[in-house]
Amino acid sequence: MKKGFTLVEIMIVVSVIAILAGIGMVSFSNARKTAIRSTCKVNMRQLEESLVRYSADNGSFPAALNGLAPDYIKKVPNCPAQSADNSYNYDSVSGVVTCRTTADHTL
Repeated sequence: MKKGFTLVEIMIVVSVIAILAGIGMVSFSNARKTAIRSTCKVNMRQLEESLVRYSADNGSFPAALNGLAPDYIKKVPNCPAQSADNSYNYDSVSGVVTCRTTADHTL
């Protein structure tokens, strides 16, 4: 009697490994999207808190987000999502910051 694995057994093992790898890739992709969305929300919250401090000191909001650095925030962050323009929209009248990269990045 010969010892070893049959072709069917090897194909089953390879199939199981491929299925597990596929599940892992989907989970990794979802985790990455969630991390980007969370980071974007934290950035927007920091910007809004800096805008409130600026407004309390100066009586109005700055004309642009760059007016916050370096006194109220070390550096004006960008959305971590990979896009051509990953900066934030800013309304200088209301002081509201929104993400221009994607609609699901909201506070």
